[in-house]
Amino acid sequence: MHTLLTKSRFKVGSSCPRKLFYAKQNTLYPDALQDDDFMAALTLAQLLHPGGTLVETLNHDDAVAQTAQLLRRPPSPALCRAR
Repeated sequence: MHTLLTKSRFKVGSSCPRKLFYAKQNTLYPDALQDDDFMAALTLAQLLHPGGTLVETLNHDDAVAQTAQLLRRPPSPALCRAR
């Protein structure tokens, strides 16, 4: 099984490639950057658009299918990505 490179993981890997390994092992090595400005901005977006739908899956194909299905619903809801 391969790991999806999300925006959050890209940001972590950009600061230090070795962190990418540890980010994948989040149960063994918890994330100490809970105060991250990027994640704060995502949380603010969710607060500004209540009733939005959180697409939580990290499986790329499932996320694309779920997003496409949500965008077909009128009116298009606010979509939020998970960590």
